[in-house]
Amino acid sequence: MNIRKMKKSDIKKLVNLEEKAFPIGPYDYNMLRLSYKLSRGMSIVLEDSARIIGYAMGIGIDEIHCDVESIAIDPDYQGMGFGKKMLLSLEEIMRSRGYKSSVLEVREKNSGAIRMYTSAGYIISEFLENYYEEMYEGSRNAFRMVKNL
Repeated sequence: MNIRKMKKSDIKKLVNLEEKAFPIGPYDYNMLRLSYKLSRGMSIVLEDSARIIGYAMGIGIDEIHCDVESIAIDPDYQGMGFGKKMLLSLEEIMRSRGYKSSVLEVREKNSGAIRMYTSAGYIISEFLENYYEEMYEGSRNAFRMVKNL
């Protein structure tokens, strides 16, 4: 397994990963391309041999806060600690750029992701009613989670 900086040419491969990892509301090519551009180099991929099995992107909100815009791991590799490894690697990049806080939003019914974020030191700071357009397990709600870097 290898974590490296994302390249623009990786974006096409991420569309399939998004669809596999997120049956509800996956990012399309244009959204991934825009997020990559806005991340200004805070995008990483996880490879198993030459196959991308995960990615993470961070986007600066202001001078001290950075958003975990997206993080995805191929479902065949979930539950093995790769999501947390990607998150911690992304946080290292955030810290190196001077950010003091990491922020993210997660669906309220995504208990696996919430457990991972909590184990990485994130706390729920806000409940966001009807945050998402698409329903997931009967809910559009989300939690905002934060972590001091």
